[in-house]
Amino acid sequence: MQTASHPWLDTSRAPVLVARLPASATDDEVRAYYAALEQYLFGQPRRYAFVTDARVAARATATQRRIAAEFERRTADYDKVWCAGVAIVADSPLARGLVTAVFWMAPPIYPYKVAASLSEALVWARAQLDAPR
Repeated sequence: MQTASHPWLDTSRAPVLVARLPASATDDEVRAYYAALEQYLFGQPRRYAFVTDARVAARATATQRRIAAEFERRTADYDKVWCAGVAIVADSPLARGLVTAVFWMAPPIYPYKVAASLSEALVWARAQLDAPR
């Protein structure tokens, strides 16, 4: 099994992938994260669910939100086939607003849930993998 090539991405629970976003990052760091995620996903096509822990990532810039939206658009065809769902851990109004902003620019084609805790998000993600297509 391929392992993650980025420190923000935890593949130890695969096929549930967990990203832990930092409190702040440069645009180049965000680009590098999405490039590593794309390489990981495309390198081993299989059904997966994704959890993004965005509890501390409240400082995403407009450029970083655009980078995330571009990733969503670029991977949409792949996600239609392989993504069972995405859970975003966002326990503050600001974090939930960032999720809304990204999904407004690039509406997801997969089921998603905004969760208040990592454990809630993981349970939901596993259930999506077990649900019939």
